[in-house]
Amino acid sequence: MPSVGYVIDEDKGEDRLKAHMVEDAIERNKAGLQEIYGRSYRRVFKDLKGLGPDETFTMPDGEVIRGSDILTPARPGRKVVILGDTCDAQEMVPMAQEADVVVHEATNAWIPFLDGDKSPYEVQRETIKHGHSTPQMAGEFAKACKAKKLVLTHFSQRYKDDESKFTANVMSRIGGYASESAGLPSDSVITARDIMTLAVPRPGYEGEE
Repeated sequence: MPSVGYVIDEDKGEDRLKAHMVEDAIERNKAGLQEIYGRSYRRVFKDLKGLGPDETFTMPDGEVIRGSDILTPARPGRKVVILGDTCDAQEMVPMAQEADVVVHEATNAWIPFLDGDKSPYEVQRETIKHGHSTPQMAGEFAKACKAKKLVLTHFSQRYKDDESKFTANVMSRIGGYASESAGLPSDSVITARDIMTLAVPRPGYEGEE
C-alpha cells in the first residue's frame, strides 16, 4: 500500500546589511544623498542592501562601497523530512539530501532479551513483510540523505511507552542501532515520544533562535 512522505524545504534567508559599517558614510554624505533621494536620504539603505557581492555603490564624496564588504550572505533555510509507514523510502533520497532532520519509522528491532529465538535477519524480514522498517533501515536512509539528525518514530506496541529502566534500555538499543547505521553521533539520533517537541535551529542562527 502506498504511503506518503513530506519534504519541508524552507526558503533561504535574506542578505543582512551591516548597517554599522555604512552609517558614518551615509551621515557624512547626507547633503549629497538628499539631492538624489530627497529628504528621505536614508532610503539609500535599501539600495545598499540590494547590492550583489561584486556590485558597488559610489557615495557623493566618491567613496566606493562594495556589496561583499557590507552584507552578510543569506543563510540557507531548514529542511525537514517526515516519512509515514515505509519499508523502502529510496525514492525520497534525492529530495531529502542534506536534511536537517529526518523523521523515520523504526517499528521493530532485534532486542536480545526479547527476540532470543530469532535472528536479526528474521526480525528485519518480518518487519519488511508488514511494510515497516527497523532502526538500521532508518539509519541507512539518513546516511543516504546526509541527514544531520534522525528522529525515530512508530515503535511496535510490544515496546512500552513508560519511564521504566526496561523501556530506557530498549530505546537505547534502538537508537544505537540507528546511530551506527547512519554514521551519526548518539546525540543526533532521537527515539521520539508522544507530544515531544524538537527545536530545529536555522543554520547560522543557532544563537539567535
